[in-house]
Amino acid sequence: MGNIIKILPLEFVEHSHLKFRPITEFKDKEWVMGNNYWFPILEKICDVQFNLCETDTILFIIYNGQAEQLIAQPEYFFDVKKKLDEGVYKKVILFQNEVNWDTFERILDIEDFFYGIFRDDNRFIFVRNIFKSKFNFTKINSQFSFGCFPFQLLYNYNETVEFENELNYRNSSKLLKPFEKTYHLFSANCNVKEERLHLYQFLEKNNYWDKSNVSFFLPLYNRNTKRFNIQDFINENFLYANVGDGKKFISHLGEIDLDINYFPKKMKYDNFHQVKNLALADSIESVFQLIFETRYHSHCGLVLSEKIFKGFLYKTPFLVFAQYGVLKLLKELGFKTFDWLVDESYDYEPDDRKRLNLVFEETKKLFDTPIHVLNEKIKLHSDDFEYNRKLVNTFALSEIDKIYKLFDVQ
Repeated sequence: MGNIIKILPLEFVEHSHLKFRPITEFKDKEWVMGNNYWFPILEKICDVQFNLCETDTILFIIYNGQAEQLIAQPEYFFDVKKKLDEGVYKKVILFQNEVNWDTFERILDIEDFFYGIFRDDNRFIFVRNIFKSKFNFTKINSQFSFGCFPFQLLYNYNETVEFENELNYRNSSKLLKPFEKTYHLFSANCNVKEERLHLYQFLEKNNYWDKSNVSFFLPLYNRNTKRFNIQDFINENFLYANVGDGKKFISHLGEIDLDINYFPKKMKYDNFHQVKNLALADSIESVFQLIFETRYHSHCGLVLSEKIFKGFLYKTPFLVFAQYGVLKLLKELGFKTFDWLVDESYDYEPDDRKRLNLVFEETKKLFDTPIHVLNEKIKLHSDDFEYNRKLVNTFALSEIDKIYKLFDVQ
């Protein structure tokens, strides 16, 4: 048996009467059932045992980015500080599992709030899901991390290995027809967002649907065929103020045509709704990917979600609409991107609208190139794809090791 760590895990629940809910089942569920249940994986990887304990313990608070509500709890955190000084808690770890994008504009308010209570006490650690922060002058004892995603990436990496083994068996058995590259584009787009609507419009106006294996808006409408009404979306969202003459709608990223019939679309094979899932059968039939990150404008730092790293796991080239400088960061981490196939100078364009248009320009060039021509180029870089996939696994394990080291108590 490895090291035993006493821990009191709590989940901050914004809309609950009990804001800080004890997670008593933190070792009874698999990670794939929820972001807050990765402790069993950490135990297995690091040969450690977490024991639930309320005194002489580490207080571990997980929250999903609702900072505005979190910093509205001063009495609670003053009590935490009191118990920390009394020895009830050996350490306090506030762990941001995911990001609420609206809170980035209030990052200094969050700094002030926790600095007013804990100062630079090294027994308090605030772990932010900002991979590379511009706020290096942070006053509180904080770290910049990767949230829960390393556990997801490890899970997804193992999925891709199993799938590749099945694929090799399928191809060698000659009993089943092997997968062939029949589509240019693979792109999974769940939520209704500005940039996803622009992609939909791009595919519609260029008549690229037959060359695309894509999904749109599935979580909102499940498995029915209800038409997505763009006007309803505009009326119910912040974009309402930008409505034009009824025919055009000026979003932050440019015009959206209101006459297009936007509606949910499913992939050929995989229409599973959980974010942990990999649409491997769909990706293997496509030549390249277009990835839309959750966040595309840069304020406080670069945020990497699982989406980009899944792109590497699929072992196909991709373009990504994300914060500018993301490809530069990936290269610094050791990943090999795809400047041999597309012009990646879009990564240096700070204007969001211009950067999106540059991404679409490169996407159009790929669409207009025959699949067999693209395949020949891609085959020349097969070693790079395997290298990138293995690096995702290495990267995930290194980030998990950082999480484990959070529990060190001096």
